[in-house]
Amino acid sequence: MTRFGRRYAEAACAFGLAILVHLPALLRTRPLDDETYLASMGRMLRAGDVLYRDVIDRKPPLVLWAYEWLLPHSWNMQPVRLVVVCLIALNGIAVGAIARSFNASHTAARSAGALAIIGTALAGYSDAHAANFELWGLLPATLGVLVAIRSNHTVSTSGYLFQLIASGALVGIATNCKQPYVFTFVVLVWILPPSRRLLGTISSGVGLAISTVIIAGIAGWHGYWRWAWFENGDYLRIGIGTLVGLAARQLVIFIIVQWPLTTAAFFRRRPIGNDPLTRIAVV
Repeated sequence: MTRFGRRYAEAACAFGLAILVHLPALLRTRPLDDETYLASMGRMLRAGDVLYRDVIDRKPPLVLWAYEWLLPHSWNMQPVRLVVVCLIALNGIAVGAIARSFNASHTAARSAGALAIIGTALAGYSDAHAANFELWGLLPATLGVLVAIRSNHTVSTSGYLFQLIASGALVGIATNCKQPYVFTFVVLVWILPPSRRLLGTISSGVGLAISTVIIAGIAGWHGYWRWAWFENGDYLRIGIGTLVGLAARQLVIFIIVQWPLTTAAFFRRRPIGNDPLTRIAVV
């Protein structure tokens, strides 16, 4: 099989696997938990109400806009879930590409992509199979990291800057699906080569700012900053210790379950970065 034929086959397998693991959701038409109010807000926006004035939610606008566009005439959730399943499949392909960036074998890269797809269905039924905020941001966040990794091999300064601006913009898109994706920016900065880190940080920051400013301008500047960012302080009342504990637990689970990507980062030849902390950050 040719290289392109193999890539097409891998993509077909990724989409098939994503459909298979999310088949229970694709066969169900009614909303699940968060989908209920997301669909309601989407229908209200479709009817002419204004986001952050008539329709209030403490989330960025991209997912709400997606519901507005994808639910024009009914409460059938299958079109929305099908779009999310396609995004999950594409994210699996991107994760496999990151593994290949570590010079992982084809088997390890395919396994990494497959586990990334399967992992989206391992949470509770509603969280795993509903078209929730987190699932919409997976692909742009992963693509942002992938573009940043590949920028390290770009010789020309202009090409390097363009790729880092694009990388930051992708993180901005993910962040405007759900706010915690903004921490992907730390990964972008961490994996930059030391000789280009300052320039790369500024460039990716510009990309993040551009995408966010454009989205905020469309959503309404005042309402966007108030409701998507400044009204979220009560989420931290569960305690910093609890948050750190949850994050550590999820990281350990990911490293154990996502063994192809972990081993590719640490044990293959010529990985991205020689510093173990850099490899941890990318994983």
